Amino acid sequence: MATGTRTNVAALLMGALAFWGCAPLAGKTVDPLAPALGLGRVGPPAARDQWVGQYEDSRGSGELEVQFQRVGSRIEGSWQLRTGGDGTLTGTQAEDGSTVQFQFASQGGTCPVLLDGKGEISGTTWTATYSGRDCQGPVANGRFSLTKR
Repeated sequence: MATGTRTNVAALLMGALAFWGCAPLAGKTVDPLAPALGLGRVGPPAARDQWVGQYEDSRGSGELEVQFQRVGSRIEGSWQLRTGGDGTLTGTQAEDGSTVQFQFASQGGTCPVLLDGKGEISGTTWTATYSGRDCQGPVANGRFSLTKR
């Protein structure tokens, strides 16, 4: 192999190794773009907030428990009714934390649910209104008031 060819092959291998070394890997990262790209974060995972209280809508009333964590302006978590029923929570929270737009969903179980809502968080109180559908039809005039645990 000629010297020029060996140099080109060596340069190509070095470039590939350098590129491979920059690829995102599972686990912690110090890449400043990682959070924006959804590649993870440095440090401990975000804490999940727990909220408990009463809900009321056109289907009835009862106790609701919600858990979520904030990642940037997004929120992700879960919800559960004391009388049964549970699912996922997704949405957005204003940077100052005062307003929340959310969606409660449940695809499993015997009664699919899809509820859209908007609310305010003031200190340790989260109040919101919502509407949507479940397996029995429209859900209207929903509201809840939850307290942070």
